[in-house]
Amino acid sequence: MKKLIFYSIIALALGCKDAIVEDTIKIKDDFKLLELNSELRTTVNTRAYVYLDNPYSLDNMQDVYNLFSSEDIDLEPTHLYVRFQPHDSAQLASLINDYEIELFEYPLNIELEEGEEFVDATIVEGEFNWLYSVVLPDFQFPTDITWQILEECYIPAEDEVIVTSESRGENVEECVINVEAMAYELLSYDYNESTKSSRGRTRPKGYLNVCNNSKELEVSYIPLKGVKVRCNRFVKYSTTFTDEAGYYVMDSKFAGKPRFTVVFDNCKDFEIWGKLGPLARANYNMGKHSADDILLRNIDTISDAWQWAVVNNAAYDYYKFCEETGITKPPVDLKIWVMNNVAKSSAGMYRRIDDVITIGGSALNDFLNYMLGYNANALFQEINFMLSDLTIGTKNKSYDEIYNNVNHELAHASHFAVVGSEYWAKYISYIVSYGAYGNGDGYNSELCGIGEMWGFAVGEIRMREELYRDKIFGEYNGSHKNNWFKPHVIWDLYRDSILSLKEIHECMLPYVMSYKQLISEFYMRHPNELDRITSVFVTHGLIDDNQYNNGDINYDSFLINQSLYHNYVHTGNNVYAFYINVYPEVNLVIEATNSITIDYPLIVYPGASFVMRTVNN
Repeated sequence: MKKLIFYSIIALALGCKDAIVEDTIKIKDDFKLLELNSELRTTVNTRAYVYLDNPYSLDNMQDVYNLFSSEDIDLEPTHLYVRFQPHDSAQLASLINDYEIELFEYPLNIELEEGEEFVDATIVEGEFNWLYSVVLPDFQFPTDITWQILEECYIPAEDEVIVTSESRGENVEECVINVEAMAYELLSYDYNESTKSSRGRTRPKGYLNVCNNSKELEVSYIPLKGVKVRCNRFVKYSTTFTDEAGYYVMDSKFAGKPRFTVVFDNCKDFEIWGKLGPLARANYNMGKHSADDILLRNIDTISDAWQWAVVNNAAYDYYKFCEETGITKPPVDLKIWVMNNVAKSSAGMYRRIDDVITIGGSALNDFLNYMLGYNANALFQEINFMLSDLTIGTKNKSYDEIYNNVNHELAHASHFAVVGSEYWAKYISYIVSYGAYGNGDGYNSELCGIGEMWGFAVGEIRMREELYRDKIFGEYNGSHKNNWFKPHVIWDLYRDSILSLKEIHECMLPYVMSYKQLISEFYMRHPNELDRITSVFVTHGLIDDNQYNNGDINYDSFLINQSLYHNYVHTGNNVYAFYINVYPEVNLVIEATNSITIDYPLIVYPGASFVMRTVNN
């Protein structure tokens, strides 16, 4: 039953462009991964794995010192090789988010081919997979998650050596033993393999690129930005992030051929989920390569990692755009679920919504209780951490189409960061009540319209300016150009330099839920652009030409969306006042030389006073 409910919630999350509930069965067929057990991997062939002896085990390192050191040295473990098995989604989320550890989906002492995924045949249906890690000896293990210490380890310091004396006839020569190299040799491993450097160790480095197959550009490879790269040989690992050129260099030295993995956890504070959804960050095993070589890796469209790489780049660029313009960034630790078998995308932000979502005026809790016999509040508490902030559908899409979609949804996430849970619950309620965007009627339709005109316009603008390097000109010709919510408005305001995207975003506040409120906010903040702003909204039919006019009055002073806690006198020539709260013991005075227009609502609380008067010059 819980699985069926989970499908229903995912259907709601993905329903941004088509009917919602009717798609539930299709969603179930598409998302077999949502079973959250060993069925996730039934399509992957299992094989027998060889578990290798760990050269960094405390016992093996102790043997090195016992054999070559002239002193009696008892080593203490520097690290512990461990594994964890969460039993539910909350434990999984806690393990990923609450502990600063690097989690591996496979044992660190097995060999995997490039692109191969580890399949644990011991996991039975309904169980989560074991996750492996290397922690410090004083690590505080969780009390509610199953864990095991697999081995005590000693990872020597870089260039750690044992210096011994060896007699050769009358001469005494010093012999320098590299501890790490000798630990490998004791187990008959080739420490250096293909390493060419004289001392056998170097910091792995390389470049990562992704294929850009945008429809209006020649096919090319562009840098993979800000993504985590991980190298490991057995339990010794190091991580770093690529720069804007796709270049990386590891913090630790390695010899031989470490395994390279791209982990889609970005330095800009977002992560990407892939085929396993919330069970693990998307990652791509690039196989083993010489630590000496400068690894140049191009991720092509045929690779499983391609879609993740495109979403990564689009999101990285958006976060940089926010940093440069001052637009509010999306909430911290954003989760983006990339799905290659659907085309829809969404910014449900479900894991952050604390308020009630309604369907056609009926609370979601009542709906699910009636349809499925389950309490929605309990459901959200149980699966909250399994829900992403964004879902990005990449089916049959090119680089530029994905880029547009990601920027669209991240623009929504920036909006959410300003308006919060209550506002977003109303937004989602409209979408699930009226079938995607509806037809512009219904409760909170204009709230939805504001969000969608912003999202579609930003997606198109970012694609053209950042990806195509074009200037914005002409009419809006992007997705949903004929829909009722008119992305053309944001496009025109930006194209004609009436308002910047930051100035538009600053007006999309928690109390701005209608076109009238949005326009009023524009007027209040940018009174010099009143006529041009009005012209854009009138041109696209979102307001009447006379909505903010009263005969021949041209307003030059605005008092809009104000909550007054102190005495205040507002003056002007022709004053327009709207959405005012005057709290107890506060005196509000509005003075005008010509006219004062008061629009609903204006609330004067008991104990407060309000005076309006005209005065002569």
